Amino acid sequence: MVRLALVLALAAAAACGTTTDDRPRTIQYVSQAILAPNCGDAQCHSTFRQAKGDVFDNVVATRRSLIRNGLILFDSPQYDPDDPANSALIQWITQTDPLGLGIGRMPYDHPIPNEDVSFLEEYIREGAPGAQCDPDLNPDGTACNNHSVYKCTADWTFGDQIEVCAGECIGGKCQQ
Repeated sequence: MVRLALVLALAAAAACGTTTDDRPRTIQYVSQAILAPNCGDAQCHSTFRQAKGDVFDNVVATRRSLIRNGLILFDSPQYDPDDPANSALIQWITQTDPLGLGIGRMPYDHPIPNEDVSFLEEYIREGAPGAQCDPDLNPDGTACNNHSVYKCTADWTFGDQIEVCAGECIGGKCQQ
C-alpha cells in the first residue's frame, strides 16, 4: 500500500510541469490577475500610494508603469523577448535588490508564485501585448521597437512598421 502511494505521488509530481498555461496573455490579465493582487495594494503600487511612480491596481496604470518606468523597454538592450529574465520586471520580482538600491525584492511581503513569474516571462517573450504603446506618450499612435517606428493598434500593441531608424528611436520618432 505504501509503495502504491509512493508511485502515485511520484506520478502526480511528474505531471505537475506538463500542463499548458492557457491563461490569456493580455495586459488586462497581467494587471488584474497578477500585478494588482500582488503589487497594487494600498501601501505599495496603488493609485493611492504610487511607490516609485509605479501603479499596478488598474490596466491603464499598469501599462504606463511597464512602459514609462522602464520595466519593459522595447527599444533597449535590456529588452530581449528571447531572454525575458533580463527584463527589469522579472528582475524585480525574482531577485533581491537587483539594482543595488537597497529596495529589496518585490513584493516585500510575499514572492509572486512561480507559475505567475513563468506566465510573465511568456508574456514578455510574446512581446507584452497591450503594453507596447502608451497613448499619453505617443498621442500620434506611434511607438519605438528595436530602432524602428511602429503604428500602434487600438489595443496598444505594435501594428505595422512605419520606419527603420538610422539612429535611436525615442518617443515614436527616429532621432539622428
